[in-house]
Amino acid sequence: ASDVYKRQLQEFIDFCDSAKGPVALDLEATKTHVSWIGLSADPNFAISIQLLDGKYPRWPERDEIAIWSAIARLCERCPVVIHNAVYDAALLWYHYHIFPKKIYMDTLLAAHVVWPELPRDLGYLASICLDVPVWKPYSSRDMGLYNAQDAAATIALVPILEREIRNAGQQHIFDMEMRQLELAIYMQLRGIDIDLEKRDTLLKECKKQLKELDEKLVAACGRKINFNSPDQVKRLLYVDLGLPLQFKRRKSKEQERKVTTDEQALKRLAKVHPVPGLILERRAVAKKKSSFVDITVSPEGKVHTCYNIAGTSFGGRWSSSKSIILPYGSGNLQNIPEDARVLYRAPKGKVFIGADYVQAEAVVVAYLCLDTVLMKMFKDSFGMPPSLRKREHDIHRYTASLMYEIPMNEVTKAQRRVG
Repeated sequence: ASDVYKRQLQEFIDFCDSAKGPVALDLEATKTHVSWIGLSADPNFAISIQLLDGKYPRWPERDEIAIWSAIARLCERCPVVIHNAVYDAALLWYHYHIFPKKIYMDTLLAAHVVWPELPRDLGYLASICLDVPVWKPYSSRDMGLYNAQDAAATIALVPILEREIRNAGQQHIFDMEMRQLELAIYMQLRGIDIDLEKRDTLLKECKKQLKELDEKLVAACGRKINFNSPDQVKRLLYVDLGLPLQFKRRKSKEQERKVTTDEQALKRLAKVHPVPGLILERRAVAKKKSSFVDITVSPEGKVHTCYNIAGTSFGGRWSSSKSIILPYGSGNLQNIPEDARVLYRAPKGKVFIGADYVQAEAVVVAYLCLDTVLMKMFKDSFGMPPSLRKREHDIHRYTASLMYEIPMNEVTKAQRRVG
């Protein structure tokens, strides 16, 4: 049976090679192993290759090696189409040292270019572009059929998305995003070094801060409170301390009013009592400890994140999220607090560079509405050191000075924040 199976796979690959067209590839995987491989060169025909039977290998080692060798030849000879290549292509690269010679299209990126405001999962795209029945239910009873349908739907989307990109005049945008794929995958798999000594030092500091804050809160409240329990915090604030009730913001008057102890509620209550301020401070330290300091690193002492080329709806900016392939670290590396960034270490002989536009939106708005005062301010401050620019050419300080009708040098931090 295995010989027949391998022969059929080879015949399919030979067919794809002779057809010279793109081939869709779709993987189903556990945490450490690909369980099914789906392939399709025609919307009406697809095959699915099972590699795992439950948690056990479906084939003897020799046969599985032959299957992967055939997949490697396919990726070498044929242009490949993948939906979300940041995952599937990264999985192939990391576990099997296979990378398509040419990724013809990532259908997720193509959908992002033409319909940035819409969902981009394969099921949704098929529902608006293809005349096919829903196949998601197959995943629970026939994974092979589900996997094959994924591949067939992916290849069927190609001509539709090509037409939409062409009609929208967005080919250059799509080409730009496709060029970023290999880099995004490499960065995910490469990871970032962590200074383990600094991590341990920072972890001790967080534990010390939490202990001190807990002692202050016990002294202020007269008893211990589980600050992870919303019910206990509500009872402390609104019953024991008698502070004014704070409610969640409603979308309409018809919605039921719900009492809350969220961040905004605590900020308001902190103006009239010290305990909410201490709770806020404790939450911040606990969040920093659990999410950004007390992190698991890989055996190589690295953390990994998935870089999502289509992670934002507009603007062509990346986002980051937890890497499913290498789940080490805090996941999202975009929002690491300033004081936790000391954990991250550049390779020897390298440095990290932080680059950002300075008040880019405000500059654009100033020029669009021909605000000559702001235009001059931005022009004069171009290239200035940040400290000097903030003191003499700061738009937020300037706005606050207009609002409060005071000179810029008299604007306080609080007034600048309002500005």
